[in-house]
Amino acid sequence: QRDTAETWVLLGPHKGDNDQVLALAEALRTPFRAIQMRYKWFAHLPAVLRHVSISQLEPEAFQEIAAPWPSLVLGIGQRSAPVARYIQRASGGRAKTVRLGDPMVSHRLFDLVITTTQYAVRDGDNVIRLPITITNEQAAHPERQEKQWLKSFGRQIGRAHV
Repeated sequence: QRDTAETWVLLGPHKGDNDQVLALAEALRTPFRAIQMRYKWFAHLPAVLRHVSISQLEPEAFQEIAAPWPSLVLGIGQRSAPVARYIQRASGGRAKTVRLGDPMVSHRLFDLVITTTQYAVRDGDNVIRLPITITNEQAAHPERQEKQWLKSFGRQIGRAHV
């Protein structure tokens, strides 16, 4: 039987994106279900050209998107935007959608957009603009070269010990 978590996290092909959206899910301190999105070739088309649909998903991911619907859908990246909108519509509007980064479509299509200053997302009542990206300590695993570079500053940065 499928997990019936009230929050779904739509994971994509990019580790950095996934780290951000998982950090947000973890910060909510409620159970969540992470769903790995696997896409067909045409999912790479700009989000504005795709419909509110899950047709761009490979069969394994397609089967994961079914009732019972969550209350909250967290996602990042343009490819999962149509999936989040599909879930919201299929749930009768009960599922709220939160997007991180730049959804590549109007912010008005989502309940909340959390973005950073690097993206040209229009201002709106549902847009929060952060000075830096969301992350957590577990996601920050600097490689040897990065550690050496950080040590050159001669101090502790944040909570990371280098």
